[in-house]
Order: sequence, then C-alpha cells, then structure tokens
Amino acid sequence: MKTLRLPLFLAMSALLLAPLLRASADAPAPASDGKLYVVIETFDPIKFEDLRHSRGSSGELVLSTLKETAVASAKFAGLNDEVVVLDEDVEAPKGAAVLRLTWTDGGRAVTADLTENGRNHSLGVVSRMDTLMHPDRMRLMRTLQSAGTQQDYRDATIRTETEMNLYFGLKMTGERRARLAAKS
Repeated sequence: MKTLRLPLFLAMSALLLAPLLRASADAPAPASDGKLYVVIETFDPIKFEDLRHSRGSSGELVLSTLKETAVASAKFAGLNDEVVVLDEDVEAPKGAAVLRLTWTDGGRAVTADLTENGRNHSLGVVSRMDTLMHPDRMRLMRTLQSAGTQQDYRDATIRTETEMNLYFGLKMTGERRARLAAKS
C-alpha cells in the first residue's frame, strides 16, 4: 500500500503542475526583434517648440541630436539593441519596445519611460544626471566650451543635454533588463 502512494503522488503532482509550467513557458518574451524605438513627447508643446529650434542656425535640435547620437549612446549604455529614433508623427510597431523621453515642462526637465511586453515602466528623471557621469563627458564639455556666441552656446547646451538624456534613458533601460534577467 505504501509503495502505491509515491507513484500516485507523482502522477497527481504532474497533472496539477503541468498547466502552471505550460503557462510560464508561454509567457511573452522580451522583444526579440532587437530594436528599441525612441519617441519624444511633451506636456507643454509651445514651450518645447521654442526650446527645440536652433537660434544659432536654422534647424531642429532635439530630434536631430537623438538620431545622430543613438548608435553611440546605445554602445556607451551597453545595449545590443538597434536604437531607432522615430519622427513625431510615426508610431512604433505594435508590441515593440519603446523608450519614451518626455519633456515634462516643455523645457529641460525630462523623464524616461520604457514600454516593453505591453507594460509601461517609469525609469525616472533622466535630466537630473550630471555630465560627469556620461562616458564621453570630455567631448561634451569641449562642445560647450567651443561655442562662440550666446546663441551657439544655447544650441550646444540643448544638444548636449538631449544626448545625455538619451544615454541615461538607454542606460536605465539596460539596468532594468539586467535586474529582470537576474531574477529569472
């Protein structure tokens, strides 16, 4: 009689645990296309429009800086994903990983949010980070120091801050993913 208890117990356990094991295997995996899309947003569009346009020369500063520095920033942040900066009127593919940089006051306060696997995660205020924490800080400092006029200095400051915001958003994304992988 005692010898039948163990096989019966194992069979019952297998029947009860099978749906749970199958559910965990069917859980959505992180975005496998290897792309991280970056989008920009603002709560104060009028102030943001004023901020993002160059005063030293014609052109847009924020989106162009993000596009120019995305590859280097991802490399510095240790991300293997291809970083794709989307224009404002373009949406990321459904279910894709999206890093959202939001100029909350239309000025220089910037937050980062990551949408991955259908869930939104606040990464925090990236604009609070110090230039000294950026891996390419010497180049950023030279850029600011080489600006000749007040308008050029303003534009260089916005470009530098935008590049830093992207880097720290990407770095926080990588750190979040590493924490989740360590828990698994």
